[in-house]
Amino acid sequence: MKYWFLTSCLLPLMLCARQPAEQPRPTPMQKTNAPLPVYTTDGNVYLEFPRSAWGRELLITAQIDEGFDLIGRPAQSLGVVRLRVDEARQEVRLEQPFYAERLTDPDSDNRDVFLASGIQSNGQSYPIERMSPEGGALINVTDILTCGSDWFDYSYQTIGGLDTEHAAIGEITPLTDGVCFHISRRHGYSPRRESVSSAIMVLPEGSMPLQVSCTVRLLPDDDMPIRLAVPECGYRTISFADYSQDPYRKVTDELLVRWRPDTRSPQLPTWHVDKYFPAQYLPAVHGAVQAWNERFRRAGIDHAAMKVEVSDAPTSSARAAIAYDLGTAAVERTLVCHPRTGEILSARINVGHGFLAERLDNAERNDEQTAVSLLQNELFCAIGEMLGLNPMTVDPLFPETPPLSEEAIDRALTIGYYAFPDSPKPCDDRELLRRRLADRDNHRQPAKADPVKPYAKKLARLKKQLRRPNVESSGKVMRLYGECLKRLAAIVGGDNPDNVRQEALNLLADELFAESHRLTSGNEENRALLLSAATEIFTTLLSDETVTRLQRAEWRTDSPNNVLTATRLFSTVYTALFNDFEPTAHYTYEQLDMMLALVNVWKDALNKEEGNSDFTAGRTRLAKEWDYVDKRLATLASDPGNPSLQGLFAWMRYKH
Repeated sequence: MKYWFLTSCLLPLMLCARQPAEQPRPTPMQKTNAPLPVYTTDGNVYLEFPRSAWGRELLITAQIDEGFDLIGRPAQSLGVVRLRVDEARQEVRLEQPFYAERLTDPDSDNRDVFLASGIQSNGQSYPIERMSPEGGALINVTDILTCGSDWFDYSYQTIGGLDTEHAAIGEITPLTDGVCFHISRRHGYSPRRESVSSAIMVLPEGSMPLQVSCTVRLLPDDDMPIRLAVPECGYRTISFADYSQDPYRKVTDELLVRWRPDTRSPQLPTWHVDKYFPAQYLPAVHGAVQAWNERFRRAGIDHAAMKVEVSDAPTSSARAAIAYDLGTAAVERTLVCHPRTGEILSARINVGHGFLAERLDNAERNDEQTAVSLLQNELFCAIGEMLGLNPMTVDPLFPETPPLSEEAIDRALTIGYYAFPDSPKPCDDRELLRRRLADRDNHRQPAKADPVKPYAKKLARLKKQLRRPNVESSGKVMRLYGECLKRLAAIVGGDNPDNVRQEALNLLADELFAESHRLTSGNEENRALLLSAATEIFTTLLSDETVTRLQRAEWRTDSPNNVLTATRLFSTVYTALFNDFEPTAHYTYEQLDMMLALVNVWKDALNKEEGNSDFTAGRTRLAKEWDYVDKRLATLASDPGNPSLQGLFAWMRYKH
């Protein structure tokens, strides 16, 4: 009875133990529909490359959306790659072809098709995890996006090592031509050395969040119509060796970097402004964009127009974006273009807090309206560079003035964006462009700008600031004053018209010699700053190159009174600085300091080794004039009427 009872109890347990354990069901994949579909399951993210995308080009870009006081900062990304799928080897390859040598496809009606030389510079391959029901190839991008650096990377001083345990892919946004991944990362914080309050402080280990976006786009099948460069085009260019322009040799040529043109106008971008951009500076963005739209209309490109939109969402998927953060105190520009056609694919402008401080110091006023004006000029230059033009920098002496004239900008836009309706081949397109530029130059009125006048106005404003009682940061003002004078010296020694050089020399003599004692009296810092600038000015004026140019002008002219010559240069120096060596003349302390600085520069110029043989005329004239100065200084050193200065004049003659 006991045996039967025990068996009846254990038998069901034995039968249950013999049955296999039920396996957990796999989590079904969740699909994000997009031109490049994305699947997520069990914490893994898979990117599908449909068969329709095989062999096409992709654009991979990334940016820091937010974190570590950075907003909308572009990351170093893979850029343009060509997608290759090898079913036999079960791998996906992202290739970056070699485009430095190429030729035009003679059998194609598309004038913009280029064939690469077939050399692949580098590439990255990934195993195919599975095939989709439609035949697409899926790769696992989880590690690539969360902790890898194959597709993008970034390097900032404050961002430390990556905490891989707390990195994850968040929202996935489908786009009309691709997909955008939003990634949450955590990095260690590396404070700047000057911000550490104690050398013995030990900070606990930890990390800070960083939001990153990575965008993968399918590029169009048709190439952008290229435009070959003309001399002095004013654009960024891509150099290549072409084997189709000449049947006997390769031709080194260049093509312009620009936005994709349309039949009537270029497809200019809409500038997406980050939501954190300060509202008081938004008028500067609108003003800079509107200024470029007006320049396009002046150049005869009527249908070209850029827009501005303030977005609440991250700007990672925008083709062109402007952001403001606490990063580098500058306006930084980042441009991504197609390495084969030069088409601009992505543009970023990042305004770092604090860059306006120096600009406002150089401006005439320091208020909000001036700050908006300065930022607008800075953004105008940045947008110009993002249109493909050569980098433009704001002159710190004239922060509110565009660096290029309206005529130069009109010419540049014509070169880059004026479209010819016949859509000729690249070489024919360049010839039509040359003809249009020649016709434009023939009808253009020559510019009559006076390069010296802006410096005269700037010096007048700076003198007003220096003469104010208890002026703050007078050292900065004096540095600007000295920089203006150095620019005038460069005009005197440069290849400029005679009347311009003479005007610059007259202004330089008035400001440097006549005004110096009034501006620096009682201020040793300003006196030292102006004396340092004067030394550089004398070095420019007494260089072999400058004196040779003026000496040759003296030989060539029949009217020396109407041309700036070496004689007029030295005569101005003797009159304005040395008081014509009159024994009874009054010399200020500042004037004596400059006289001593001048003769020291003069001696150094004569004692240095012989330079370029083309400038021996200048060296000979310098030696001749020094003999004259030496004799006059000897007379002053022996004059009993001014015994306090006899030793100084004798010291000026001394040859070390």
